[in-house]
Amino acid sequence: MTGAEQFFIRMLAGSEVTSMINPASKKSANVMNTVIMEAIPFVAFRNHGITAATMIKVAWTLVLANLAATSDVVYGYTVSGRNLPLEGVESVIGPCLNVLPVRANMNNTNTILDLL
Repeated sequence: MTGAEQFFIRMLAGSEVTSMINPASKKSANVMNTVIMEAIPFVAFRNHGITAATMIKVAWTLVLANLAATSDVVYGYTVSGRNLPLEGVESVIGPCLNVLPVRANMNNTNTILDLL
C-alpha cells in the first residue's frame, strides 16, 4: 500500500459520502426557496493566505452540511491533470481529470477561519 493510499484511508476513516438526497423520503423533490447573500471582505482572508478557491470550497461544504443535516461532509473535488509531469500529456485528446475526496468534519471547528 502506498503512502497516498494510507493517507486517504486514515483521512476518510469513519466517514460516509454526503448525500443531498434522503432515500427515506417519499417526496419527489425538496425545494429550497431561500436565498442567502453575504458580502465577505476577501482582503481580510488574504492576510491568512486563504484563496478565493478555498472560500468557494468552504461555502460549498457549508451548503452540503446544511442540506444533508450533518457536520461531517465528504464530497469529490475535480481537479485538472493537464499539468502533470507526464511525457506527452499535452497530446492527450480528452479531459485529464482527477477527483479528490474532500472531508470537512466540523464537529471540532469553532469558526469559519478554522474551517478555512
